[in-house]
Formats: sequence, C-alpha cells, structure tokens
Amino acid sequence: NQITVTNVSELNAALSQANNSNGNLTINIDPGTYVLTNNLLFIGDNMANLTIQGSTMNPDDVMIMGQGWNDSSVTHIFNVAADNFTLANVTIGHVFYHPIQVHSNPNDADNFLVQNVKFVDAKEQLLKVSGGGALFADNGKVICCQFEFTAGIAYQYYTGGIDAHRAKDWVVTNNVFKP
Repeated sequence: NQITVTNVSELNAALSQANNSNGNLTINIDPGTYVLTNNLLFIGDNMANLTIQGSTMNPDDVMIMGQGWNDSSVTHIFNVAADNFTLANVTIGHVFYHPIQVHSNPNDADNFLVQNVKFVDAKEQLLKVSGGGALFADNGKVICCQFEFTAGIAYQYYTGGIDAHRAKDWVVTNNVFKP
C-alpha cells in the first residue's frame, strides 16, 4: 500500500492509517517544507514495515522541520519502535532533542534503515538509538546520509551525530559529518 502526502495534516493522517492497519505502508512525501508544530505520531511496534520517503531522490526537496532546538514543542521528527522502518530522501531537523530516536526498550526496532537523509540542527543527537532493558535494536543501517549543525557548532556539550546505545550489528557507511 502506498500513500502520497502534500502537507503535515496528510502526513499525520497517513501515520494514523499505518497505526490502524499495523504498518505495511509506504508514505511518499511530495516536495515542500513541512513545518511541525508538535510531534508526529509515535511509530510503535505495531507499525512494522513502514517506509517514509521523499518522492524525489534529492533530500533538499522534502524538508520536515520542527520549531528549532530551543523550542520543546517538537522534540523529535520520528520516534521509532517498529521493525523494518525505512526513511529515505528527506531532510529532517530543527528539533529540541533528536530528529530520529530509535528505541530498543520496551520494544526493539530491528532492521532500521535510513538512507539519503540530511539531519540538521538538533539540541542533542541527530540520530539516537536509546538503551535500557535487555533488548537491542538489531541490524540497523545508516547509508549515504549527511549530519550537520548549520551554525558550524553544536548547541551544547551533550550533542552528537550518532549516539547508539543497545544497538547491535549496525552498518554506518558512506555518510558525511559536518560541524
């Protein structure tokens, strides 16, 4: 199943559909800047096999942004606890915590894939794999992405590109990290 979205309301509705139908959905996002005023729906373990992708191969064509690193109304773009989640061909950022947080507890997000994504400007890590409990987020892949603080400096001492706890058998390759 595939859905194409053109605004934030449609993106939220598509995520609700994925939640109600237990995942197995591809959400194609048309070019534009999508400015969030609050967090998108949590991608729970019942939303396996969810793909969210820009409809072009250029991540600059689709930008999903929060309210900035000093505004807590948008803490994340994607909070992921589902297996087989894919994000591709978008730019995400301007959030209070992490543009993406992958969870390993209480449910582990296995087979996570992020490809051709630009991560920009977060108060903490640009990609976070959180720890806790006995489970691991297994077999993640971060491929051909860019991680950047556009001011040329992080916003505080507790900031990083990728911070992975309880992550096992991940591949991180062909990425660019800019200050």
